[in-house]
Amino acid sequence: NTALEGANDVRATGVTGDISAATSYANTHIDKLDLADTGSTSVTMTDAQHTKINAAIGAGDTVTINDNVTALVANGAIENYVLGSTSNDKITMPTEADGSQSVDLSGGGIDQVVITENAHTATNAAGVTVKNFTTGASSEADQVELNIASQSYSSAAPHYKVVRDMGTDVTVTNDANLTVFEISSDVAVVTNLLDVANDGLVEAALATALGTVNSGGSGLSNAAVAILYGAGATGGDAAAYSVSLANGADAVTGNMTVDLLAYFDDGVEADSFIPYNIIGSSS
Repeated sequence: NTALEGANDVRATGVTGDISAATSYANTHIDKLDLADTGSTSVTMTDAQHTKINAAIGAGDTVTINDNVTALVANGAIENYVLGSTSNDKITMPTEADGSQSVDLSGGGIDQVVITENAHTATNAAGVTVKNFTTGASSEADQVELNIASQSYSSAAPHYKVVRDMGTDVTVTNDANLTVFEISSDVAVVTNLLDVANDGLVEAALATALGTVNSGGSGLSNAAVAILYGAGATGGDAAAYSVSLANGADAVTGNMTVDLLAYFDDGVEADSFIPYNIIGSSS
């Protein structure tokens, strides 16, 4: 259905199904797209059509983009994205995602997911769910760009550290370059990667892995990213967290807070992340 809106705008309502071949939805005759209010509408569309989304009020809407996207900005009202192109795609998730959004990279290619957090929120388990993320350095290995407050990971600097022993003393650099700790599965794994509560399973795993934290900062200002792998019910999963650590103290509950950034759902082998998979805005 279409309707005139204002002097020139034309709005299509009840949009559902595969509209990617319907050029009328992308040409100048249609200005806005309202997804059908079915509660869980599924739409396949192009990048150009996506820019016209005006309303998506369902609680479980899924949008599949079937052409190559290099600068797609996710709509905060869309719960699930699928990147269907076999090319190298890039999607930027909404800042401070509320945990209700996911992106599926099943199309293939070297895909990039941009995740930005302006402020660390202790015990927050609401992050972006990333499906079919390929780790390692294969021809289709994916990448996640992490931007935390004023810090961004830089692959040009030695800020990616694999923690292979329990109680490893670590240094967090409080500069523009984000420090990333990958916790080896030989050191600690987590049966519930969403348990970011004080003294929860994630904090317990980090306390096992990390010893004294050193940096030029003070208090809980030492922001870093930690990657942990799942076990048991969460085997094959991994997660990346924003972690605030007390300077000059042992990394135990009371000296740290944890905030979930991204949950990598299924298909991630333990210890398979490498520096290539983490990038920053300067990479």
